[in-house]
Amino acid sequence: MTHKRLSLCALLCLLLLACAGTACAAYDYSDYPDRSVYIADPAKMPLVWADEWQPEEWMLSLEGKIASLTAADSERIFTGAHRADAEHYPENSIEAIISVWAMGGDMVEIDLRVTKDGKLVLLHDDTLNRMTNFNEMKGKNGLPTSSYVFKWTYEQLQQLNLREGNGGALAAVTPFKIATLEEVLTVCKDRLFIVPDKCEFWRYVPIDSIMPHSIKNYLYNAMEETGNYTSILISYGTLGTQEDMTLSAAQALEIQRYIYEHSGEAPYLYLRGWTTRGTAGPYAGQLAEESLTNAAVLVNGAYEPENADKNSDIRALTGKYPNVMFGAWTIDEETDNMAVWQQMYDDGLRAIFTNHVLDLVRFAAEKK
Repeated sequence: MTHKRLSLCALLCLLLLACAGTACAAYDYSDYPDRSVYIADPAKMPLVWADEWQPEEWMLSLEGKIASLTAADSERIFTGAHRADAEHYPENSIEAIISVWAMGGDMVEIDLRVTKDGKLVLLHDDTLNRMTNFNEMKGKNGLPTSSYVFKWTYEQLQQLNLREGNGGALAAVTPFKIATLEEVLTVCKDRLFIVPDKCEFWRYVPIDSIMPHSIKNYLYNAMEETGNYTSILISYGTLGTQEDMTLSAAQALEIQRYIYEHSGEAPYLYLRGWTTRGTAGPYAGQLAEESLTNAAVLVNGAYEPENADKNSDIRALTGKYPNVMFGAWTIDEETDNMAVWQQMYDDGLRAIFTNHVLDLVRFAAEKK
């Protein structure tokens, strides 16, 4: 018995030594091919959760996602992943986005920042500290010593690796790289919808009167380069939640018409409106009357299960506009669970953003 105890202690010591200085990875990514392989064909990416879940065919169908967006399928939940599948892959990574599609999810929220040479890349923070191995790589091989994303060129960023999940000093470094908007649009074409955030760094299209406070990095250029004009949902368009910086229904429709007139394809909408400002209902009505594709409204942003007044307003909205898809998010940990999703569903909301996308996808499957 003493000998066994010593062996176990020795084993634990070896494990601690192995993890010293760098976190141990939660998953084994050694069988992953070069990322170019699964960017070209997402079905070729191995999935760390493959033994836990297999989606039904209808969950992968683009037609089903569109039926949800257009409220043609009133039972289906339009499932959204905040920063993609950060429970199994680095947040905002191409791998996390492919994971959402493969499990049967419908949309991902991504954060866009701009590099020194004008490339739109996926990172939430303005610095590289939390999500990459910047501290180990800074200053090496001529790399910048500043952690700010805008100080790095895209090629320099490709020498860094992403950390697992939501990052941090204790998160293991993965083999995965920072993704570009073009890569995301390539992967998502005919598969998945996108809601871009960090609106100060981009604009949808070159219309000077829309999002004038944002940098002139046009998402339309990436749409044109990849031939994907419909994955990006016309949505946030704000630098915050200030009323004068919010994308209006008229502006969203103008963006939609621009894309249609220049490409022949009309994108879909998931416009943010507020019950507290009295915009959610008017936006729903205007989009329902004038949109080339669909009417959908993200109501208020966060869903508040204990706010009886707001939820009464939501039920009134969903009752008045049965042909509009309404949704909200539950990314705060205390509300991001099945009980709250059920309450949202009962209130008539059919689109949900979560940090627990695999759980939400399973919940959505039970509703069909």
